[in-house]
Amino acid sequence: MKIKNRVIWGTLVAILGVLFGLAPSSKAVPVTVQELQTAPFEPVHIDVTGFYSGKVHAGVIQLLVNGTSTNGFCIDPFHFGLRDPQAYQMVPLTSAPKDDHLTAGAHMSAGEAATVSELWALAYPFIGADPVKAAALQIAIWEVIGGNQFSLTSVQDYGASLLLAAVDAPNYNGPKANLIALTGPGQDFVIADPSLPKPDPTPVPTPAPQAVPDNGSTISLFAMALAALTLATLVNAGRSTSNAQRPMKPCRRRDSNPRSYDHWILSPSRLPVPPRRRFDGGRFAFSWEGEEVLNKEGGRLGLRLVRDYGSERSRRPQSRPTFNAR
Repeated sequence: MKIKNRVIWGTLVAILGVLFGLAPSSKAVPVTVQELQTAPFEPVHIDVTGFYSGKVHAGVIQLLVNGTSTNGFCIDPFHFGLRDPQAYQMVPLTSAPKDDHLTAGAHMSAGEAATVSELWALAYPFIGADPVKAAALQIAIWEVIGGNQFSLTSVQDYGASLLLAAVDAPNYNGPKANLIALTGPGQDFVIADPSLPKPDPTPVPTPAPQAVPDNGSTISLFAMALAALTLATLVNAGRSTSNAQRPMKPCRRRDSNPRSYDHWILSPSRLPVPPRRRFDGGRFAFSWEGEEVLNKEGGRLGLRLVRDYGSERSRRPQSRPTFNAR
């Protein structure tokens, strides 16, 4: 029993060790940072209470981090930048800037860090070489970090207010960028987390398709598929025809004429019904078209269309009369 408990505890400890190993560390990582230039950018006028009021460049700051070219933005409007290589530390956003709001040791809040991440994800992918978009993102970041101590005195904010309104909307659920801060003796910066793998810009060549000999099997399969499709079409057509001939619901009784082979059109039923034959004073009986003509002895004279000039039927509309021999 003790051995089993040791195995279980050992497994749990190993799992926890893996999880803690995968969790991001908040330990500061020393790096060397050199600020090269700001490009693209737009010149703006700012006012930071208790520190500086004047003209600055708002845009993408090109840095060298441990000799690697990196783009970043200023998250520290409370200090000036330094051009020479400086010893910095790579820390989470909530551990920078070093003197937030000119308060020694103060940093941005978690909410401010989340807003900066949302602004980066919303605007940075579309900057390219556009100085207006670069200035809009930098001014928006300064507005978040500086709070009431920062104000833009220029007339043009290059769209920074639109970015802030977008991420501050109650229903905004856009992505957040994975960022990290660089804090040191000069200005503090925000950059994309370099520990995350970056997509390889080199396209992977696609192998050209090669013809594989099939000894005529492709043609055979195509013929079989075509035959199966034709057979399925014929079967479906037969089913559709039979379903169209069948009634939708069964009749409550059988057909009045089950012998369907002697069915005929109904137009003859609309013809006048001929009167019954009769004997008229020693003369032959006359009839309408289609009725047998009989004499008074009952002998059959054939099917003739005759007319009796003395009977009442002669006043009916008739076809052209023919006379029977006496």
